Amino acid sequence: MTNSLKKLTIIFFSLGLMVLFQNCSPASTKTAPPSNNNGSGTGDPTPTPNPNPTNNAFTAGDAVSSQNIPTDKSYMLNNLSNYLAASGFKAIAIAQNGYGYLMYGDTDAPSENQTIASVRAMEACQIASDNNACSLFAEGNTVKYDEADFNQNFQKFIDLSVSTYSADNVPFVNEAIYTNTLPGYTNGGTNKALALTIDGGGGFRVGAPTADEAEADAMNQCEQANPGFCLLYSINDQVVLDQAAITSFFNANFKE
Repeated sequence: MTNSLKKLTIIFFSLGLMVLFQNCSPASTKTAPPSNNNGSGTGDPTPTPNPNPTNNAFTAGDAVSSQNIPTDKSYMLNNLSNYLAASGFKAIAIAQNGYGYLMYGDTDAPSENQTIASVRAMEACQIASDNNACSLFAEGNTVKYDEADFNQNFQKFIDLSVSTYSADNVPFVNEAIYTNTLPGYTNGGTNKALALTIDGGGGFRVGAPTADEAEADAMNQCEQANPGFCLLYSINDQVVLDQAAITSFFNANFKE
């Protein structure tokens, strides 16, 4: 939390308030992936096996490597060396369709603990895989599960059926943003919008002349630090993140 002040850039406007935040991890109010839920988690009740396109087996406790990570997606493999070299809490989640996300920070933007890093990876994986259920492959540089257990732990951490905004349901943000920044949006009245990135960035505008202007300002503020990587999460108290928005984001950023 000591770095939280470095994460916030607050810009005041005569017609409202616009806030930029970036490089954050999920709120600690979220629940961590279970050690083994045998398919009974929040995702599909009968999860299908991961395709494991590399055909390389893995066992809990193995060191993560390009030879055992169960994906052939280039954006995953190309960033694996950076992930392995990164310090701090980090995690890898992979979806049933082979897509996934390497969630890691640096010394300026660490996750508060391993639970948060793991939740952060699972939420990002769901979006980066076009709303597929994900399973946790690694925590730190160590494989989390045996292969059979990995294939029984697919879950969805973001509930797209939620249509009314609540700070407790906002994905990707860390404790500092949840505590110090989101109340500004939550209590911001009308003509407001919130934009997010799956790795914790974002921005919001409150008190704009119109809801359309709030949406444009929130997206522009988010895009300043995260060009091409922003999702509109909510307008006023309506959650607008849906399957169509996720698919568009997936096609633009991850589809191979």
